[in-house]
Amino acid sequence: MFVLNNGAVTDIVIDGTNLGTADNTIAGFSYYPNPTTGVLNLRSVDNIENVSIYNLLGQRVMDSRVDATSSQLDVSALSPGTYLMKVSVNGQIGTYKVLKD
Repeated sequence: MFVLNNGAVTDIVIDGTNLGTADNTIAGFSYYPNPTTGVLNLRSVDNIENVSIYNLLGQRVMDSRVDATSSQLDVSALSPGTYLMKVSVNGQIGTYKVLKD
């Protein structure tokens, strides 16, 4: 922990434990292959509720209601590139990077 005294009324405290991001993955969820050319296989210990795919501009390009512990997601219509996949499993949200060849 660093304490900076700037000589004014207020001290600034910087605590390194607050820097960074939380882990945005879901235990028991997996997907493959990555990179993919057409079909993305989804598997989970718990029920996969919903899967959304976003481009790097933040635009949702796919949305699928799954309601199962395994599924195949056809991403063949997507252009080659990097996407973010938001997955909802049993009320938890996970975010994953997907590469489309």
